[in-house]
Amino acid sequence: MRDYFPNREGECFSTALANALVSLPVPDKKIAEEVFNSLRSHELVIDNTLHIGVVTRVLFDTTRHRYNGTLYATFPRDLEQVTRDYYGRAANDVISVMRQEIKEGRIKDRLGDVTYKLPSLLLVNAAKNGEDLGHWIVDLGHGNYINGRRIFQTGRRVVTMGVLDFTFSKGKEE
Repeated sequence: MRDYFPNREGECFSTALANALVSLPVPDKKIAEEVFNSLRSHELVIDNTLHIGVVTRVLFDTTRHRYNGTLYATFPRDLEQVTRDYYGRAANDVISVMRQEIKEGRIKDRLGDVTYKLPSLLLVNAAKNGEDLGHWIVDLGHGNYINGRRIFQTGRRVVTMGVLDFTFSKGKEE
């Protein structure tokens, strides 16, 4: 039995990424621990919030360039304005990184039937008080998912807002 990382308030991405790393065929426990313990201090985490448009960059940075990913999601037409409204002055950094990730093909504005490797991170809708909020979980395949330390099974695929497919990178370790 694997030890999975717990969800911490507002930090589901670090939890899901760490849990996905320990769920690899050859678990990467060292990097998983580093991600879980350090992601909240990444410069693109603003007020304990991680914008969906920067997750590919944060994945690459927090895994010391060992992993990279492709995000598949459907974005609103006014994503940049929504980002400005939410993040205020800090939005410029987020938008700049998001534009670069899109330009370099790491963010795809489509979801549909995306084929991805397992384990992968799924952004699911976790509506709270009538507001649509995203929550990251791990897809292990065959209807098995990890949410924090809890593994659950469902007979169907969960409805996703986004998929982050990640792979081992040939990038240099810093």
